[in-house]
Amino acid sequence: MAVSGPHKEDVQAYRAENLPPPPPPAGQSQSQPEPKETFLLLLFASAQSYCDNKESLTFSAPMTLRQLFEELERRYSGIGEKVLKSSQFSVNLDYVHCTWKGTMQGDDEELVLKARDEVGIIPPVSSG
Repeated sequence: MAVSGPHKEDVQAYRAENLPPPPPPAGQSQSQPEPKETFLLLLFASAQSYCDNKESLTFSAPMTLRQLFEELERRYSGIGEKVLKSSQFSVNLDYVHCTWKGTMQGDDEELVLKARDEVGIIPPVSSG
């Protein structure tokens, strides 16, 4: 359906943002961009609050656990001392052994995070 008039640009912008691209003409192949290899970082409690109330963040894989937390410190200055220092960490639902001491240290600091891994920051919580 062709659209004309004063709202043509609005309709075109809506289509570009919300609809899949049209199929290529017969006989031509449509090249799909390679999906970016990523892993998911789940944020809980104070970690979520410190990261602009986001429930999760996505990062490019591969990356070591140490590199991940250095990147978090770069993006959210002070998160190491305020959140990571007292938190536990998990990778694919298994706890990993590392602590924040100005940088990530511990048995699992060089653990390589791969595409589709799920990492969790689990700060202490209190109940009353």
